[in-house]
Amino acid sequence: MVNYIIIILVYILFINLVSKKFKFLNHNLSNQDHKKINRSDLIHTGGIFFLPIIIGIIFYLDLDLNLNIFLLSIFLILIFIVGYLSDIKLNFNPILRLIIQIILFFSIIYFSDFFVNRSGITIIDTFLDNILFKYFFTVFCILVYINGLNFIDGINLNAVGYLLQLFLSLVIINENYINQIEILNFLQMLLVAIAVFYFFNFNFNNILGDSGIYLLGSIACFTTIYIVNNNYNISPILAINLLWYPAFENLYSIIRKKNIKKNALKPDICHLHSLLYRYNKSILSNKSDTYVHNFSGITMNIFLIPNTLISIYFFNSSKILILNTLIYLILYLIVYYWLDKKIKTKKNS
Repeated sequence: MVNYIIIILVYILFINLVSKKFKFLNHNLSNQDHKKINRSDLIHTGGIFFLPIIIGIIFYLDLDLNLNIFLLSIFLILIFIVGYLSDIKLNFNPILRLIIQIILFFSIIYFSDFFVNRSGITIIDTFLDNILFKYFFTVFCILVYINGLNFIDGINLNAVGYLLQLFLSLVIINENYINQIEILNFLQMLLVAIAVFYFFNFNFNNILGDSGIYLLGSIACFTTIYIVNNNYNISPILAINLLWYPAFENLYSIIRKKNIKKNALKPDICHLHSLLYRYNKSILSNKSDTYVHNFSGITMNIFLIPNTLISIYFFNSSKILILNTLIYLILYLIVYYWLDKKIKTKKNS
């Protein structure tokens, strides 16, 4: 593992060196209102960093996720390309991007016969007996999650910290209660890579970008679905408990934008993390953008720690997991409207 960590560190430093020299992944976010920070040396290394690592681990372990590893590798390369184009092309049509995502996820699911087989919700489980609904439900869940994960990448450390907790949960649950060696090794190696990236993200040298989000989000969905499908001592509600934050961020954003007759696919600065950043910026006006981003991201990471602990210790209790998710949804809305009110009051004063 020590050699692996060294390789990971050398690799990310090499990417940074090459990228800064040739500026092929550098990007200034100051012209994006929803991800604003006045820096010109940010590097979208997420996809470039994680693509060879994930594919390399999959082939090294000959990993079986009920997904053909060759098809999975092709899928990961293609979803990376979509994310990379989104990173370098700011006006990449969101509808076209969504259509491409639908095609890619439908294809990997169709050719691998990979579905959500149980949800823990009786009415949905009944419909899952229908193959067409199975396709729709699986693709829908993954798309909502992936694009929600992209939304929460609006402030530094938020998405990376969330993914760190998610994969840590899966590692601990697998190690202590399931012990599927191949999956455990894969999760551990990926967790180390995410932890290394978190450190570089903390220093604001690197950001995931859409390419990194699409890759890690896809793997998060595939591994969570596989573990829940193949271990009946695990409550299927665990998947909801682990994946609710990005998914709810996306769904709530759509409802919110539709309510004010706004394009649901157009990014804005009204997500929970965005409001938190704006509020912190107003009370920490003497601090740099980097400091406020990191502080806001760490706050969101801390907010999710109880969720992570409950996922780990009550992975087989549907009632507790459902209760936890409901409490978090309520907390999300309370904090959201409190921050929104504070910002509007401060703006009008």
